Amino acid sequence: GMAQRSLIEEWKAREVVEANKKAQQEVQFKALQQEQVKLRERIDFCSRQDSRWWPERSALHTRLGVVEQQLQALAAARELAKEAELLQGDQYARFCQAMFALLRGCPGRTCLLVQAATDPGVKREYMELVLSRIIRKSTPMPDLIRERPKLFQMYEDAEGRVAIRFPGESGTTD
Repeated sequence: GMAQRSLIEEWKAREVVEANKKAQQEVQFKALQQEQVKLRERIDFCSRQDSRWWPERSALHTRLGVVEQQLQALAAARELAKEAELLQGDQYARFCQAMFALLRGCPGRTCLLVQAATDPGVKREYMELVLSRIIRKSTPMPDLIRERPKLFQMYEDAEGRVAIRFPGESGTTD
């Protein structure tokens, strides 16, 4: 009774806190994007003026660098949060995270299936699924990837090799 209710209330409170944090990050992201636009416009303006405007332009460039770093950090955090949400309760979560990490580190965020199959992190998590009897030893890795169309897209590159990327992205291995 009582203990259960307080657990539920605690859980609801945590959800509210998370939602607020997400909303604040969105507001911050939009504000930074707007500042980025204004800084670029002002830099353009200063660039068209004489040398007296150079100190201001230099200061604006410095600020723009900071803003762009913050935008990158927020975008990366947003991507990780989205992945965590997608993987909630997924028994292949750790395997998928290993695949995410591999793809993020590859040029164009895409790689060949053979590359994924030999990646130490991906291989370890695949073996973990076999050892914990979540999948059979005979289950091919591509099947796991195909079963997650919201997370991964398999395609054939120009040379007819099977490759993997994030859905909706267009990076290629050629």
